[in-house]
Amino acid sequence: MSLADFNGLVAEVADWINREDATSTLCQTFIQLTETDMKRRLRARVNEKQVTITVDTTNTTYTIPSDLMEIKELNNSLSDAPPIERISLQDFKRFGAVDSGSTAWPVYFARDYDKLVFYPITGSNDLVLTYWAAPVALSSSNTTNDILTNVPDLYLFGALAQSEMFFRFDADQVRFGPLYEAALARENDAAKRQEYAGSTLTMGNPYG
Repeated sequence: MSLADFNGLVAEVADWINREDATSTLCQTFIQLTETDMKRRLRARVNEKQVTITVDTTNTTYTIPSDLMEIKELNNSLSDAPPIERISLQDFKRFGAVDSGSTAWPVYFARDYDKLVFYPITGSNDLVLTYWAAPVALSSSNTTNDILTNVPDLYLFGALAQSEMFFRFDADQVRFGPLYEAALARENDAAKRQEYAGSTLTMGNPYG
């Protein structure tokens, strides 16, 4: 079998389970549950996305992408602009009352339900949002995605771990849960290593 597409993944999961009652429908459910878990916990390069936001005095908010799981960072595209700091919505509203908005670009942003809000906005600015995206759900009509292409073992071991819970295997029969956890940890850890590779270690003074 092959892990190149959805149908191949379903067939592979069924082969590894090797039970007559491991139907195609059940295997698809295991895959869907794996995707749900990845939404919660996968924070790796393979599901990292970037979009450009343009804000100005007439477009002061940005509707959050439907696949956004967690914001990694938000920066101004101008090289001399400082990073935009995320604050709570309560603090954001407080800043609006006491800050005159003297800078030429946004300094703060907050999440307000399904939108991002920025302060201050005194002109037109292009902002770059980097975030971790939910997996594009696999199906017979959407046969592949970046995660299946780049880390197929994550899907395979995840679905098999779900099958172990469904069939209520004894503790000494559980094999795939640890393999899934290890694959997930490898991806998340690799993203962290790539983030800081080549950086210089600095020590801060805890006493100010």
